[in-house]
Amino acid sequence: MKTYKENCIHHAIIKFEKRFTEDDFIHKSKKYGLVDFKKEVVNAMVNAPKMGKSVKGGKGFRTIFKIKILDTKPVFVVWDMEFSIPVTVLTYEMWAKTYS
Repeated sequence: MKTYKENCIHHAIIKFEKRFTEDDFIHKSKKYGLVDFKKEVVNAMVNAPKMGKSVKGGKGFRTIFKIKILDTKPVFVVWDMEFSIPVTVLTYEMWAKTYS
């Protein structure tokens, strides 16, 4: 049986793969051409309290952080402050529908 932490991390990974594509994190640069920032976004998701910006939403022990690198698609990470783990990820449309 998986623990609560393992289930939350597994859920966040599944939802990230389902809601975002490779093209969402590609940046076009005149100097470097096409640059893929997927690894950097995933790293920022794991360290969301340090690398993300806190935004409206979240209740109780849950806080929402916005991860955005250059002109890539923003990722909103729901973070459990009690266990210090990501719970799920949201797209801008999902976050804006509820919190804007």
